[in-house]
Amino acid sequence: SDEFQQKTIHLLRGLLFDDGLETWFNAGRRWAKRLSERERSVVVMKLRGMSFYTIADRLTLHPSTVKTYWKRAIEKKPIV
Repeated sequence: SDEFQQKTIHLLRGLLFDDGLETWFNAGRRWAKRLSERERSVVVMKLRGMSFYTIADRLTLHPSTVKTYWKRAIEKKPIV
């Protein structure tokens, strides 16, 4: 999970310098296509280090709703 988060942060910053990260980039693109707009927003905010409560406040949702979006997004994550 920490490895996934770190590599995703690298991808968000555009640090694609090797084949290993390129593989993660391609997996991330496939994953992003499978996510709803709300799921994508939650994933981006969570990967930026925000708590579920902060995300809920920003999106004017209940924290349990944000956790549900996160769970659904993670279930759609491709295997790399």
